[in-house]
Amino acid sequence: MAYKTVVIILLVAVVATLLVGIPKSPRTITPANPDDPERLPEGVVKKVLIVGGGLAGMSAALDLAERGYQVTLREADSALGGVYLQSKPVQKLGQTFIVDRGMQAWFHNFHSAWELIHRLGVEDNFRRWEVHDVVYRKYEPERMYSHGIFPLNLAGMIFRSPNLNIMEILLWLRCAWDFINYNHDTNFKRWDSISFDEYMDMFDIHRGFYDIVLEPGMKASYQDKSTFSAAEMFLFSHMFYVSNPQADYRDIAKMNQATAIINPWADKLRSLDVKIEMGSSVDSLIFDKSGKIVTDSGHPKESYDHVILAAGLNSTKTIFRNSLQLLKDAKDRSTRDRLNKVLEKHLAKLPLAPPFKILTVWFDKRLQGDYNPAIVQTPSFQPITIITQCHMINEDYAQWANKSGGSVLAFQMFAWEHGKIPDDKLWNFVAPTVREIFPEIFQRGFKVLAYHVDGADTYPSYQKGLAKYRPTATFPKECGFPNLAFAGNWLHAKYPTALIERPIATGREAANQILLSDRVRQSPLIVTDSHGPGFFQYM
Repeated sequence: MAYKTVVIILLVAVVATLLVGIPKSPRTITPANPDDPERLPEGVVKKVLIVGGGLAGMSAALDLAERGYQVTLREADSALGGVYLQSKPVQKLGQTFIVDRGMQAWFHNFHSAWELIHRLGVEDNFRRWEVHDVVYRKYEPERMYSHGIFPLNLAGMIFRSPNLNIMEILLWLRCAWDFINYNHDTNFKRWDSISFDEYMDMFDIHRGFYDIVLEPGMKASYQDKSTFSAAEMFLFSHMFYVSNPQADYRDIAKMNQATAIINPWADKLRSLDVKIEMGSSVDSLIFDKSGKIVTDSGHPKESYDHVILAAGLNSTKTIFRNSLQLLKDAKDRSTRDRLNKVLEKHLAKLPLAPPFKILTVWFDKRLQGDYNPAIVQTPSFQPITIITQCHMINEDYAQWANKSGGSVLAFQMFAWEHGKIPDDKLWNFVAPTVREIFPEIFQRGFKVLAYHVDGADTYPSYQKGLAKYRPTATFPKECGFPNLAFAGNWLHAKYPTALIERPIATGREAANQILLSDRVRQSPLIVTDSHGPGFFQYM
């Protein structure tokens, strides 16, 4: 009997492999100039201005400083880290807490991000987030995790689910075919013109698997789900589910993001003599007669050989508009025309996603019920997207909680659609929804001791139809700006990348453009393979 069982399992695995395919390992984009030296020659001075102190700017700065460049990094805000990893000190309850701008997961396929963590030697500041908890209004709570070889790991997720069964998955096969046979080279041409909701309706696809597995990931993308590009959804699923058995493996920081990675990163940059200027905004760029960028208007006496715009989308638009305004009376019409082309035909076409808010609340009690996950996604409980019990994962909050007996919960709310609600009214607004998820908070009369509201409205939109306007890191050079590169989360990459991986990877791309132009060996770039595991890639 045992022999027959083994044979059946092997046959199922063989058939599944033939249908689903074989996962592909990450690939390395090797340097285009492998024979060039690793650093600038002795005595050669090259200066680089990097605008923006988020992940993209810090990534580019590290690569260039290690190669011997003199780097100046200008950040308009008072803290590094940008939209993803910014942390700021907040005074609450008589002490200082370093409050993050939300919880960030570091996925297995964030190859550039993990390479950075290893370079900085901060691996011990992170730990595995093993189980993915999700609660729904219409379904039983899920505890998802991926174990085993592909495709048995996916089968295991289905068999463990209290909501999914094989019959429902069979109704979803049309959609699964497109995920398994993902092709990054053709993905946006095929699917960017429609939203994923429209894709589901077009093929009359059963929505159970989407509601249970895909929607939580999509909600964590900061986007409005009704307009979210089908191409972007296929990309997200490739990155976080399908590309390999470890795709959904993720880690989280044990402490605030500043302590975990941003401060060590900044210390490393300073040790390489990077000049970091905080509270230093760049309003416009100054060009020479040939159209090359010399400096920014706020520092006219300085000059740079290269410039990387690693600012957010709206800031980059503003810099281009102001630069164009400065050139309105200049005789160099060609520079004005090139600036206008980049601005009007590309940047101006790209909108922002809806804003997001994060409400951090200090309570006098802790949850003690049977359902008590440290992190839980809540895709059907608008406006809340993720709830994090900070004292269960963050050492700073844990120390306060152990001393006080209280707890700290962070409520992340992406794609905010409820207008301007005053910060002091936000808890009252979300409390009825929190009551549905964690009724114990209200049954046991938790007292709110303090709270803090953060958020941003600078995240780029990934709604349908935008891919054709989204530039690459090297796009400025292709438009006639030889010493300018872009970096950031709003760019298009020629390989699969998303969330915090995109700014880090495009920062390296921008640095590599400079290295190539100066005959210094580029850095290799490890990326997720552009193809899904299926054997029937669309050409």
